[in-house]
Amino acid sequence: MSSVGILIATDRVLSPGSRVELDVDGPFQVDDQVFFKLIVTGRIVRTERGSVPLAGLKITSHEFRTTRDRPIPLS
Repeated sequence: MSSVGILIATDRVLSPGSRVELDVDGPFQVDDQVFFKLIVTGRIVRTERGSVPLAGLKITSHEFRTTRDRPIPLS
């Protein structure tokens, strides 16, 4: 992930030009109560087929949201 794009693994090949929104639960919090979530919107600019399909996303907008709910644990 960079300030202009992100490479993601997907469960299927996404079409270039497709609009995508990602919700990224952050591992960071404030006062052990408020958690941050990054919402990223963008367009698929490239794809790679393979055992795990990959998609290159050009970020067109982003925002941070807060929640008091715990984020889903990463496995």
